[in-house]
Amino acid sequence: MLKNIKNSSLKSISLLKCVMVLLMTCAFTQYSHAQELKLKYFGGAGWEMSDGNVTILVDPYISRLKLGDSPSNSKDDTRKPYYPEDVYQSDTVTINKVLNKK
Repeated sequence: MLKNIKNSSLKSISLLKCVMVLLMTCAFTQYSHAQELKLKYFGGAGWEMSDGNVTILVDPYISRLKLGDSPSNSKDDTRKPYYPEDVYQSDTVTINKVLNKK
Protein backbone atom coordinates (compact mmCIF):
# COMPACT_ATOMS: atom_id res chain seq x y z
CA MET A 1 0.00 0.00 0.00
CA LEU A 2 2.90 2.37 0.79
CA LYS A 3 4.25 1.76 -2.71
CA ASN A 4 0.88 2.74 -4.24
CA ILE A 5 0.83 5.94 -2.17
CA LYS A 6 4.36 6.82 -3.33
CA ASN A 7 3.47 6.12 -6.98
CA SER A 8 0.34 8.24 -6.66
CA SER A 9 2.36 11.06 -5.09
CA LEU A 10 4.96 10.91 -7.87
CA LYS A 11 2.23 11.04 -10.53
CA SER A 12 0.65 14.03 -8.78
CA ILE A 13 4.01 15.82 -8.63
CA SER A 14 4.63 15.11 -12.34
CA LEU A 15 1.21 16.46 -13.24
CA LEU A 16 1.82 19.53 -11.10
CA LYS A 17 5.13 20.16 -12.87
CA CYS A 18 3.45 19.93 -16.29
CA VAL A 19 0.76 22.38 -15.21
CA MET A 20 3.39 24.79 -13.87
CA VAL A 21 5.32 24.69 -17.17
CA LEU A 22 2.10 25.36 -19.08
CA LEU A 23 1.26 28.30 -16.80
CA MET A 24 4.79 29.71 -17.13
CA THR A 25 4.56 29.46 -20.92
CA CYS A 26 1.19 31.21 -20.96
CA ALA A 27 2.41 33.98 -18.67
CA PHE A 28 5.62 34.30 -20.67
CA THR A 29 3.77 34.71 -23.97
CA GLN A 30 1.18 37.07 -22.46
CA TYR A 31 3.78 39.57 -21.22
CA SER A 32 6.28 39.14 -24.05
CA HIS A 33 6.58 42.00 -26.54
CA ALA A 34 8.16 39.77 -29.19
CA GLN A 35 6.30 38.63 -32.25
CA GLU A 36 7.71 35.13 -32.02
CA LEU A 37 8.27 32.66 -29.21
CA LYS A 38 10.99 30.13 -29.95
CA LEU A 39 10.82 26.72 -28.30
CA LYS A 40 13.73 24.30 -28.24
CA TYR A 41 13.15 20.75 -27.04
CA PHE A 42 16.05 19.10 -25.16
CA GLY A 43 14.38 15.73 -24.70
CA GLY A 44 12.64 14.27 -21.68
CA ALA A 45 10.98 17.27 -20.06
CA GLY A 46 13.67 19.81 -21.01
CA TRP A 47 12.78 23.00 -22.89
CA GLU A 48 14.22 26.39 -23.73
CA MET A 49 11.66 29.14 -24.33
CA SER A 50 12.86 32.46 -25.68
CA ASP A 51 11.38 35.62 -27.14
CA GLY A 52 14.80 37.04 -27.98
CA ASN A 53 14.94 39.11 -24.78
CA VAL A 54 14.04 36.63 -22.05
CA THR A 55 14.97 32.95 -21.94
CA ILE A 56 13.35 30.37 -19.67
CA LEU A 57 15.09 27.03 -19.21
CA VAL A 58 13.12 24.03 -17.97
CA ASP A 59 15.37 21.07 -17.39
CA PRO A 60 14.68 18.60 -14.60
CA TYR A 61 18.18 17.15 -14.86
CA ILE A 62 20.26 20.25 -14.09
CA SER A 63 20.21 19.52 -10.38
CA ARG A 64 18.61 16.11 -10.27
CA LEU A 65 18.12 14.76 -6.77
CA LYS A 66 19.84 11.70 -5.40
CA LEU A 67 16.84 9.85 -4.03
CA GLY A 68 17.44 7.82 -0.88
CA ASP A 69 19.53 4.67 -0.85
CA SER A 70 18.38 3.33 -4.20
CA PRO A 71 20.50 0.50 -5.61
CA SER A 72 20.61 2.49 -8.85
CA ASN A 73 22.60 5.27 -7.15
CA SER A 74 26.27 5.22 -8.09
CA LYS A 75 28.70 4.55 -5.26
CA ASP A 76 30.78 7.44 -6.66
CA ASP A 77 27.89 9.90 -6.23
CA THR A 78 28.83 11.98 -3.19
CA ARG A 79 25.72 14.17 -3.26
CA LYS A 80 23.38 14.26 -0.26
CA PRO A 81 20.60 11.66 -0.56
CA TYR A 82 17.03 12.97 -0.13
CA TYR A 83 14.24 11.03 1.56
CA PRO A 84 10.45 11.67 1.54
CA GLU A 85 10.57 13.52 4.86
CA ASP A 86 13.41 15.86 3.75
CA VAL A 87 12.97 19.41 2.50
CA TYR A 88 14.58 19.83 -0.91
CA GLN A 89 17.03 22.69 -1.39
CA SER A 90 17.97 23.74 -4.92
CA ASP A 91 21.55 23.12 -6.02
CA THR A 92 22.16 26.76 -6.94
CA VAL A 93 25.87 26.21 -7.61
CA THR A 94 25.15 23.67 -10.37
CA ILE A 95 22.24 25.70 -11.77
CA ASN A 96 24.38 28.87 -11.93
CA LYS A 97 27.16 26.98 -13.76
CA VAL A 98 24.66 25.97 -16.45
CA LEU A 99 23.14 29.44 -16.70
CA ASN A 100 26.52 31.16 -16.91
CA LYS A 101 27.51 29.00 -19.91
CA LYS A 102 24.68 30.51 -21.98
